[in-house]
Amino acid sequence: MINFLELFSNTTASGGLLLAVKAVLLFTEALYGMFAFVVLRQIDLMSKTFKTDYAGFFKFVALAHFLTVVAVFLLSLILL
Repeated sequence: MINFLELFSNTTASGGLLLAVKAVLLFTEALYGMFAFVVLRQIDLMSKTFKTDYAGFFKFVALAHFLTVVAVFLLSLILL
């Protein structure tokens, strides 16, 4: 059986695999960041066309979500 902890902790034997996993994680986070930005834009456009009392709340949640995604991406960029 494969010991995954040993596989990822030994950087000399599995450097290529570790680099590939890091690249896939960063790429996936970047795609999710683009999705969060699209959600932010859609909510902004929706609030301009459809007036509601909760528009400010939806904008706040979308902005908080986007900023959280950006912060997680930057942290993983630094740590990985």
